[in-house]
Amino acid sequence: MDAIELALRKCLHVFVSSTTVTERKRNVETFVELLKDNRIHELLDKDIQNETTAKSSITWNEMFNVIREYTINELASIRTKSTKNVSADIKYQEALKLFRTLIENANTRAPELDGRPVIESIISIIISEAWSSCAIVIKELSHLLITNVLSFHKYVNELREQEWTDLCNLYMSLSKTQNKSFRESDQALYSSYLKFLIEKFVVYYDLDLTKSSIRKDLFEFLKVEIEQLKNSNHFSVIENLLCSLNSWSFKYLFDMPDEVYHLGNELLPSLIDIWRRKCSDKPKTEIIKFSRLQMSIHHPNHRQCITEVSDDIWMKNLRDINDLILREIDEICHKQRLNNRQNQNEFIVRFDLLHLASSVFYQFALNKIAIKNELVDNDNDDDDDETLFEPSSKRARYENSMCISTNVDLQLKYFQNLFQSIDPHHQAVGFQIVSLQLERNMILSSTDCNYYITVIKRFLTDERRPSLLVNALRCLHLILTNIPDCQLTPNLIILIQPLIHIQICESYVIEILSIKNLSLSNLCTCSSITSLKYVFHYLTLHPSNQYLFDDEDKLINKLMPDLISLYRNNEHDLSIFFASYSPEYTHICALILMQFNSFDIIPNKLFKTKKKSSQNEFSQIEFEWSRLKLLFPFHEEEEQEQEEQQFNFCTKLHTCELNLNTFKRILEIYEKNVRFIQQLKDKHLGERNKLLLHFGFLGINMLHVLQIFFTKTIHNNMQIIRFIEMIQILFSELTEETNFLYTKNQDIPFVNDLFEHIKISIYLNSSSSLLQPILPSLNKIPSILYGFLDAKFLSYLYNFATQELSKTKSSDIEGVECPIDSLSQDKLPLIQTFEILLSLCFQALYDKQYYANSFLLPYCLNYQSNINLLIRILEEKIYLYLEELSLPNPISYQYLNNFFSHLCLNRSQYYLNIRLNDFEYLTNFFSQAFRIYRRDILLCQRFIYLFHLFIKIVYRKVREKLFSNENWLHLKKIIDAFWQMTVNKNTLLNNNTRKLMIQMKQILIHDEPITFDEIQIILNDSSYFIRLEATKLCLNLFYESNPMNSQNQCEHMDDDDDDRSSLGIFLGYKEISNEFVFNNQYCLKSSNEQKKIYQCLIEKSCSSILFFYYLSNISEYLSRQIAFHIIEIGLKNSISKTIVKYLLRNVPIESIIQYWRQQTSYKIKDFPWDVLNTNSIAQYHSFLFSTYFLSSVLHRQQLDSLFHDTKSSLIDYFPQLQAYLLPSLANKMKDNRQAEDNRQLIEKIITKTEYNRLMKQKLTMIIVNLLLTYSNSEENEFYDKWLPEPILPVSTWSTLKNTFDYIKQIVNAKTFSELLIKSTDIGEILHCLSSNLFSTNSLHEQLRLLNVYSLFLTDILLKSLDNDYLHSILRDSTYLLLRYIEKTFQNKYFQIYQQELNNKILNIICKLLHQLCTKGFEFDSSIYLHHIPDIISTLINYDQYLTKKRIQNIFIYVYEFIKHNNDPTYIFISYTIEKL
Repeated sequence: MDAIELALRKCLHVFVSSTTVTERKRNVETFVELLKDNRIHELLDKDIQNETTAKSSITWNEMFNVIREYTINELASIRTKSTKNVSADIKYQEALKLFRTLIENANTRAPELDGRPVIESIISIIISEAWSSCAIVIKELSHLLITNVLSFHKYVNELREQEWTDLCNLYMSLSKTQNKSFRESDQALYSSYLKFLIEKFVVYYDLDLTKSSIRKDLFEFLKVEIEQLKNSNHFSVIENLLCSLNSWSFKYLFDMPDEVYHLGNELLPSLIDIWRRKCSDKPKTEIIKFSRLQMSIHHPNHRQCITEVSDDIWMKNLRDINDLILREIDEICHKQRLNNRQNQNEFIVRFDLLHLASSVFYQFALNKIAIKNELVDNDNDDDDDETLFEPSSKRARYENSMCISTNVDLQLKYFQNLFQSIDPHHQAVGFQIVSLQLERNMILSSTDCNYYITVIKRFLTDERRPSLLVNALRCLHLILTNIPDCQLTPNLIILIQPLIHIQICESYVIEILSIKNLSLSNLCTCSSITSLKYVFHYLTLHPSNQYLFDDEDKLINKLMPDLISLYRNNEHDLSIFFASYSPEYTHICALILMQFNSFDIIPNKLFKTKKKSSQNEFSQIEFEWSRLKLLFPFHEEEEQEQEEQQFNFCTKLHTCELNLNTFKRILEIYEKNVRFIQQLKDKHLGERNKLLLHFGFLGINMLHVLQIFFTKTIHNNMQIIRFIEMIQILFSELTEETNFLYTKNQDIPFVNDLFEHIKISIYLNSSSSLLQPILPSLNKIPSILYGFLDAKFLSYLYNFATQELSKTKSSDIEGVECPIDSLSQDKLPLIQTFEILLSLCFQALYDKQYYANSFLLPYCLNYQSNINLLIRILEEKIYLYLEELSLPNPISYQYLNNFFSHLCLNRSQYYLNIRLNDFEYLTNFFSQAFRIYRRDILLCQRFIYLFHLFIKIVYRKVREKLFSNENWLHLKKIIDAFWQMTVNKNTLLNNNTRKLMIQMKQILIHDEPITFDEIQIILNDSSYFIRLEATKLCLNLFYESNPMNSQNQCEHMDDDDDDRSSLGIFLGYKEISNEFVFNNQYCLKSSNEQKKIYQCLIEKSCSSILFFYYLSNISEYLSRQIAFHIIEIGLKNSISKTIVKYLLRNVPIESIIQYWRQQTSYKIKDFPWDVLNTNSIAQYHSFLFSTYFLSSVLHRQQLDSLFHDTKSSLIDYFPQLQAYLLPSLANKMKDNRQAEDNRQLIEKIITKTEYNRLMKQKLTMIIVNLLLTYSNSEENEFYDKWLPEPILPVSTWSTLKNTFDYIKQIVNAKTFSELLIKSTDIGEILHCLSSNLFSTNSLHEQLRLLNVYSLFLTDILLKSLDNDYLHSILRDSTYLLLRYIEKTFQNKYFQIYQQELNNKILNIICKLLHQLCTKGFEFDSSIYLHHIPDIISTLINYDQYLTKKRIQNIFIYVYEFIKHNNDPTYIFISYTIEKL
C-alpha cells in the first residue's frame, strides 16, 4: 500500500474515532491538501476503472460516506452550541469545507460519486425546517449543489420530481423581495439558482398538473416579484427572473394558454417600465423574447381559444412596445452615426429587435381591423380555421393571416418615422424590418410595396455607403420576388447596375437584375458564388457560343488560373487565389468549365434561394407551432413535377458533344497546375492543402459531368486519359498529405473541407448544384471517386477516425454519463473523418451493383477493388469498432450517435442500401444503446428519436421478413418496456420521449395491439403534446392493413431485388410522410366497425375537443357521430361558437336535427341555429316539420313554438311529409299502424279532399323526395360500406318501387310511367336529382344520388317511355354525365376508401352512358347521333381518368354503329376510335 493511500486512510480513521475538536480540525487541513494531490485522483480513478481489482483499495464513495457523517455531526454540534453571530457562520463554513472539497475534487475530471447519496445529503439539509434559520449553511450547500452537483448531467438524472419541486419552492422563498432574513445581495444569488433549476427542469422533467401546483405557483411568484422590481436597479435579479419566466412560459404554453395569456397582460406594463429605464442588454433580450411569445398568443386566430380576451389592454401594451422599439432604433442609429468611420462596412441592428418590430408594426394593422370586426364571430375560410385546435404557424404568426389584409395607411403609419427621417440609418432599419416581414411571408399590400419602392429609389439615388445600400437592395429583391404586382422599372435598373461592383451588394444586384438585364461581361467581373450560378445559367440560355470570345477567355482564366504565373506575379503569395475558395466554389467551377467544353446544353435549373427556417431562440415558438400539422395528403403535384424534371434530365444523358479544342486548352493549364502543386511540397502547407483539394475534386466533378452527359465515343480519347492521370497524381499527393496532417493530431480545417468535397462529389448536394436531381434508380452510374481513392488513404482515414484520445472511464451508475459534459472541440475532426468513412462505405454498397457502367474501369485498375475494400472496411472494421466501443464513454457515444444519424437522418441525394447483415448490426447497436442509456433521460430521448425515424422508414418492409429475427424480437421487447413506462408516466421518460413512443406506437399498432385503458390514460394526460399524439394514435384504430397493397409490394420487391441479402430497404433523401393514412397501405374500416371503436372510446371518457376535431377529419360517419357531443360542449360554453361552427362545417344540419330529436331533454325551440353554418333557417323547416310531426305526440307538440298554423304548414311541407309517410303505408312496415294514424290525422286537419288534391298537385316533388330517401342495400354492387349514418327515413330501391305502385293505385293510374307523363314533370325530377348531385362535395352522397338516378332512369324511364319525352330525357341525362366527368376529373383522392368510392361512381357513369347510347340508337339514331361527337371527345379527353377498360364498350358500340356513315364527322370519329 502506497504512502499516499496510508495517509488518506489515517485521516479517515481520525474522522471516525477522534473525540477532540482540535485533532479533527487539524486533520481536516491535512485531508484537504491530500485531496488536491493529483496522485490521490489517479489512485481513486484507477480503482474505479479496474473492475477486476479486489475491493481492498479505498474509493470515492467510501470517502464520501465517512466525510458526510462527519460533516453532519459537526453541523449538529455547532448548531446546539452556537448563537447567531459572525463566529458561528465561520464555524459552519469550516465544518462544510471538507465536504465541499471532496465533492469538487471527485468531480474534477468526471462525476465519480453515486448520485443519490450526494443529492439526498445536501437537499435533506437545505429544505429542512430545522436548518431554515441558518442562512450560511443554506447558502454554502446551495452553492455546492448548483455549481458542483447539478451542473453534471449524471447527477441531474438522479434528481426526483419532488426534489425538483422542493428546490424550486425553496429558492422562490429565498428570492422574494419581502424576505428580510437575508441581505439584498443574496436575492441575486438565489434568483440565479432558481433560473438554473428551471432551465434544467424544463429539459429533463415534466410536471403532472394533477399532482403539484408548482406550475401556477411559479407563474404567480414571478409576476409578483417582477412587478415589485420594476422600479429597482437590481437588473441581475430582474434578468434571472425574466429568464425563468420565459423558460417556464415556453414549457407550459400549450398546457396553460390562458394563464400565459393573462400573465402577459398583467406583466407587460411592468416589463415595459423596466425597458424604459435603460436596462442592460440581457434583461432587454428576455423582455423581447417574452413580448414575441405574447404576440403569438394574441394573434386574432389564437384569441378564439382564450376564454377571456382583453383586447384593450393588449392594444395599450402594443402601443407602448411600439414606442420603445422606435426609441431603441433611434439610439442605435445615433451610435452608428458616431462610429460611422470605424464601421463603414457593416450596419448591424440586433436581430431580436428587428423581429419584434416586424411583428409589432404588422400586428398593429391587423388588430385594428380584427378586433373592430370581432373576428371571433365572423365566417372565416376553412384555411384560417384549420389551426384552432393545435399549434400552427397560422395561429402563432401573422404571416399567414390571409383573411385579414392590411389597411393601406396602417402599415405605412408605423414606418413613417423611419422612412421619412433624414437620417439614412433610420431608413436602413426600415428596409431591414420590411425585409424580415417579407421573409416571414407576411402579407403586404401592393400600395405599401409601391411606397417602399419609391423610398428605395430615393435612397439609392442619395446614399453611397455600401453598409446601408445593401439593406435597400435586400428589401427590393424580396419585394420583387414576393409581390407579383411590383415590377423592376428602367429607372431602378439604372440605379442598381453600378452597384454590382460593390462586393457586399453584388449578390443582391445579380438576383434583382437576373439574366434579362445582365450580360456575361457583367457577371465575369464578379466573384461571388451567386455570380457563378448565373454564369452557368447564362451559358445554358445561350448555346452555340453566342457570347464574346473575350468573356469566355476571361472566365476560363478566372476559373482555371495558371498558378505559376499567379505565384510569381504576387511575389510568392497565393492568398488571392483563395479569396472565393470553398467546396461549393469548386463544384460550380467544374460545371461552368464543362459547359464551355460542350457544343450542347448541359441541363440545369436556375438557382433560387431557398428560405431557411430561422433557428434563433426568438423564433422557437413559431417553429414549434408550425411543425405540428394536421393530417395532410402527399404533395402529388410536387412529386409529378420532380418526375418530369428527372425524365427531362434523363433525355440529356450521353447526348452532349465535347469541344476538344477547349478541353485541350483547359487540360494544358490543369497539367501545369498539377506540376506546380507537386513542386510546392514542404512549402506553403496550408495553401497546398487547399490546392490539392480544390484541383483534385475539380477534376472529380468534371469527370462526373463527363461520364453522365457526354457521348461514350469520347471516353477513349487521349486527352481524357491524360486528364484522369493528372487527377490520380493529385490524389497520390493528397494521400501523403493526409497522412502527414493526421499524424499531427490537431484540429485541422483540412478535415472539414475534405468532408464537404467528398459529400458533394458523391451526393451532388451542394447548394450551388444547378444540375437536375440524379437518382441512381434512373442513371445507374456509380461514383467517380472509387477510381482515385488509395488503400493507404482509406487506411489513414480509418486509423485517424478510430484513435482513442480520451482516457476510458466507466460510470459508477451504469448508463449515466453525459457526453456534453466532457466532449471537447478537439474531437470534432475524428467525428468528421468517421462520417467520411460512413459516406464512402454505404455509397459503395449501393454502387457495387452498377460499377460495370463506369467508364473509368479501363483506366483505373483499382476501381472495383476500392469498392470491395470499402465494403470490407464497413463489415470487418467499422462494425467491429462500434461493437467494442466502451460505452458510456462520451467519445464512444459520439461515434454511435454519428452512425445512427448517418442512417436514420439520411438526407443525401442517393439511397443507402441496407442489407440483412447491416440491419442486424443496426438493431444490435440500438439494443446496446438502450441498455446502456436507459436511465439517462436526455440520451435515451435522442436514441428513441433516431430509432423512431428508423422504424418509420423500415418497419413496413421488414415486418414480414423479420418477424423471427432475434435482434428484432429483442428490440420489440424494449419497445414494449418503454411503452409501459410511457403509459405509467415513468420519471425516466420526459414528455418528449413519451411523445416519440406514442408516434412509434402509431407505426406498430397493427402488430402491437393497444388497450382502450392505455388510450384513456394518455388521452387524459396533463401535457398537451401527449394528448395530441395520443389523439393521432386513436386515428390508427379506425384503419386496417390493405392486403392488396401489401401483396403488390411483396411482388414488386421480389421482382426488383436481385441481391437476396438485401432487404430492399433504401433510406433515402425523400422524407417519409408523418401520416400513415395516406400511403395506400392502410384502409379505413367500415362504418359498423368505426361505430364499435367510437363507442369504446366514448365510454373511456375520451371526449376532448382535440379528440373530436381529429375524428371529424377521418370520415363523414364519425363527423356525424361527434356532432351532437360538440353541440353539448358548446351549450355548456366550454368552447367558442367559432370552433363549434368549424367542427360542424361538413355535417348536414338535417343530421344534427335528427340527433337533437332523439334526445328527449332538448326542445326544438332551443335548437342552436347560431352555431351552425347556415344563412337561412327556413330551408330546413320542411325537414324539421316532417320529422317532428310524424314522430310522436310530444315531438308534435313542440312544433307549436315554431309553426303557429299547423294546417298551412301541412300544406306547405306536404311533399316531404308524404315521402316519409308513403313507404310505411305501401310496404306494411313495423310502423304501418302509426303511419296510418298520421295519414288520418293529416286528412282530419286539412280534409280528405284537400289531401287528394295535394297528392296530385305536388306529385312531382313527392317523387323527388321519395328518391332522395334512397339508400343502398348490401346486396347492391355499389354498396357503400363507409356510408355515414343516414338521415331517416331511408328506403331501398325495392321499397321505392312498391311505393310507386302504391301511389299509382291512389291516383287510379294504369301504369306508373303513364302517371309520370300525365301528372308529373319528369324533367323537373331529373333536374332536382342533378342539382343535389352537383351541390354536394361528399363522395358518399354523390355515389348514392348517381345510383338512384341510374336506377330511376334504367328501371323506369328507359324501359317504359317510347314517346317524344324520351328525346329530352336521353339528351339531358347524357350531358349530365358528361358535365359530371368534366367537373370531377381533377379531384384527387388519397385514401383507399375514397378511391374505391370514386371507382364505383365511374363504373355507374360509364355503365349508364353505355345504356343511354344503346337506347338512343334504338329509339331514334338520327337525333342521338348529334350527341356522339361530344360523348366521344369527352371520353377521349378524360380516358386516363375513366380508364380504357370502362369506356371501351362504349367505343365499340358507337364504332359499330357509325363506321358505315359517310358523314365526314363520323368518318373522323370512326378513324379516331380505330386508332385508340
